[in-house]
Amino acid sequence: MVDRTACHTGPGLVLAIAFCALGGCHSDRSSRRMSPIADGDQQPYARVANHPEKKLSTEQPVQPTPDATEPPVVTPVFRIQFVEDLPGDSEPPDTLPEPKSDADHLGNMVQQAIANHPELRRLRATAGEAWARVPQAKALPDPMAQGTVFGEPMMMADGETRGTFMISQTIPSLKRLDARAQQASFEALMNQQAVLAAEQRITADVQEAWYRLSLLEKLLQLNEANEQLLRSLVTIASSQIEVGRATAGDVILATLELSRIEEERVQLRQQVASRTAILNRLLNRPADQPISTISQLTDTDADPSLATETSLDALRAIALEQQPEIAMARLRTEATAWGIRIAKLERVPDLTLRYEHMFMSMNPGMHGSDPWQVGAGINVPLSSKKYNAVRQEAAHKHFAAHAGVEEVIRANETMLLDFLEQARAAERTASLYQQTILPQIRQALDADQRAYGQGAVQFERVTANARNLLTAESAYHRAVTDKAISLARLEQAAGSRLNMAEAENARNPPSRPPPSYR
Repeated sequence: MVDRTACHTGPGLVLAIAFCALGGCHSDRSSRRMSPIADGDQQPYARVANHPEKKLSTEQPVQPTPDATEPPVVTPVFRIQFVEDLPGDSEPPDTLPEPKSDADHLGNMVQQAIANHPELRRLRATAGEAWARVPQAKALPDPMAQGTVFGEPMMMADGETRGTFMISQTIPSLKRLDARAQQASFEALMNQQAVLAAEQRITADVQEAWYRLSLLEKLLQLNEANEQLLRSLVTIASSQIEVGRATAGDVILATLELSRIEEERVQLRQQVASRTAILNRLLNRPADQPISTISQLTDTDADPSLATETSLDALRAIALEQQPEIAMARLRTEATAWGIRIAKLERVPDLTLRYEHMFMSMNPGMHGSDPWQVGAGINVPLSSKKYNAVRQEAAHKHFAAHAGVEEVIRANETMLLDFLEQARAAERTASLYQQTILPQIRQALDADQRAYGQGAVQFERVTANARNLLTAESAYHRAVTDKAISLARLEQAAGSRLNMAEAENARNPPSRPPPSYR
């Protein structure tokens, strides 16, 4: 029989275990208020690309003992501390300022696309989903409560047992829970970098669609101007026929050229409709919604923030600091490094605490309290083959993440070089047309028009020069548009708005500690 004085400790133990079970997760705070490292001195912070408010403190990794089948990869493990919510977490404004110029109009369209594009809304929701997994990864398992009622009381020496109540709590390795939370945090950061990468890609898509629509508007203007020129030539040819200096074939030739211009106008209008639909899709609007007329894009207005003389080394340095896809690949290596730590801690046994209480009805004349017991147990990880395979899996995943960083960096360098050379070639082409080809063609056309009025040249030569002028002007504006598009894609590849000062500072940065990512 249990002594009555012992019954006072039973409820206390029940409350203690319940407090551990129900309040043990209190240390798990919001994923954006995680505590920094408490072991030793706090290490310097390393910034995440495009998010200066996120800070990472370094900690030496706990790597598994390398096996013959595990790749020898060593990576620092970072611990995340969030000091404030992201500015991007707020909802975009419903109303946007009215455009004051074409540049403002383009910027307004970019804001609308970033605010309304379905892909960005999906990626932002995915990022929020990833952050919601962080407190789940750090939380303790739910406590287990179990009760039993006997249909027929169990007879004991001093009474009969009518039922039992048991509560238990499994406590895994707290280091393993923390490592899982850190891995989930880095995976959430990867999702945020994916949002930034999509924003930059959609921004470049909107700019390209706007530039191409501007080109088509300009080509339509050139088409109409060329039509007016040919009609004036038809008037001159008619007057020349009256004085015997021309034949009716000149008028027929001019009429044929006018038909060709009309055919080209039909094609241009079809392309305007198609480009308008593409731009409306990026803005998440109906495909047939009209877009206000876009004025001419000049060579100097294509993108004044970046000169094509910027070196590839300067752009590469900026991309390594700012490009979200590179940052996402590096964050993946940190997540997999925490995966290695988790794999090592998988072999740490889980502790299970249990309290059981039996409810008794004492026999007449008997005195005592309900019996109770407290127990503890652990799981026994016996299979070395299983846990070695878990560690090897984590190590291979970490090795693959490292290889992915190199792959992304090399692909980014290729895009930087490609877009930079495209911008330079387009700039040289536009300059050649503007300074040499177009002045010469205009001069030749003016001279031939005057000579035709005097009957000195054939009508075919005048129409050929008019056609050459239309072709040259179209090629000039296409080169200007190609330069603007290449610069927009170059900024997307670099991951940031660029200018010469930033590029040179990135190429020759001041002395500072080595970067935290390796």
